[in-house]
Amino acid sequence: MSTSKRRVLTTTSRVVRDFMSPNGVVKRWRVSIADHAASLPSDLATVSLSGTVKRDHDLWFEDGNIVLLCRDTAFRVYRGLLTRHSVIFRDLFSIAQPSTSETMESCPVVHISDPPDDLRHLLRVMCGLRKYALPHPSNPPLTSTDSKSHSFPIIPGERMEFSELAALIRMSHKYHVEDLHTRAMHHFKLYFTNDLAVWDTAGIDGNLFLHITPPDAIAAVNLARLTHADSVLPTALYLCCQLDGELTAGVEKPDGSTERLDAKDLELVLRGRT
Repeated sequence: MSTSKRRVLTTTSRVVRDFMSPNGVVKRWRVSIADHAASLPSDLATVSLSGTVKRDHDLWFEDGNIVLLCRDTAFRVYRGLLTRHSVIFRDLFSIAQPSTSETMESCPVVHISDPPDDLRHLLRVMCGLRKYALPHPSNPPLTSTDSKSHSFPIIPGERMEFSELAALIRMSHKYHVEDLHTRAMHHFKLYFTNDLAVWDTAGIDGNLFLHITPPDAIAAVNLARLTHADSVLPTALYLCCQLDGELTAGVEKPDGSTERLDAKDLELVLRGRT
């Protein structure tokens, strides 16, 4: 590693500590069930697939018993499968419903406020349509037999875009899909490591399991803040220091929204570049 790269990374690491929580404790994620309940319409009725609502191509199972309506996209999946892996889905589905429930093709409908692409990535894993590999050679691929707690098999050879991993981290964090969250965070920390030797040898440019582009560093910083993964911040912020226009303009996400650094992290990056 060049002297200039090491100097900037060291400076960024020091500045990061100024903004860390005093006790450094990683708090358990929390989601308010009331937030989901509030998104349910007060006047429930039968939803038609005509108009703007469409079935998801992959995640519409004819024998599914619940429909998740996410903006203009409907996912027909299995209630028992979701509640098995997510306490949030279990609590959400248990909320008392009025006698006249909203239905779609005889299935109860639950409104979800997340971007459809994010929910699609989560459901594809939970329904067994997508499997992933552990990327680093020093960490052999896990299988479902490694631990009774591992619910999602990992198969070598799959490759994903960083936006997909970011969606899995956000959604598994929000819905408490703990085994998936653990695995997704493991991938995340392998690439945005605070170990300089590992970073130099692992290929932070994404030539292995994960395809990462320079602007993905902005999302990496935001994910680190969301999940309290402070070890990710030095590398992610260092990579942000290499950005030009994206640093202030932000990066467009798949759902059309813009990913930006917050004011404090933008200040960290600007200080790290000087």
